[in-house]
Amino acid sequence: MARHIDSHNRPTNITNIFRMDDENIYCAFKLSGVRSTTNLTIECVLLESDFKDIPPITWFRETITPHKSGYSTFMIPRIGKLFPRGNHQVILYLNDKKETVLPFTVEKPPNQNVMLAEADYATQKIGGKGESP
Repeated sequence: MARHIDSHNRPTNITNIFRMDDENIYCAFKLSGVRSTTNLTIECVLLESDFKDIPPITWFRETITPHKSGYSTFMIPRIGKLFPRGNHQVILYLNDKKETVLPFTVEKPPNQNVMLAEADYATQKIGGKGESP
């Protein structure tokens, strides 16, 4: 998990704690022995948020077919203008088989209460209280 990637898709600014207003969240994996039939899927799951009545929910899922060995990267999208705050996990599947789970946290920025309404909107939206992302 990282805030940035370089020109070769290698993660930079590696962390597992992000802010709601971060520009990007990247999930990068180094692969070897890639074949033309290799599929890589990630799921982002919100495990726990300020809204205690929302059960864990998958809010992003994407599958790619890497064309070569090396780094493959997913850019996890914002919901609205922000990432939903709370405890999350990324689940990586290689050819539909669960390979690894990466936990990460999205926190509110310090002293930025103005954004809380937007963050609440994003968190509620993925909790089924609005349109699907």
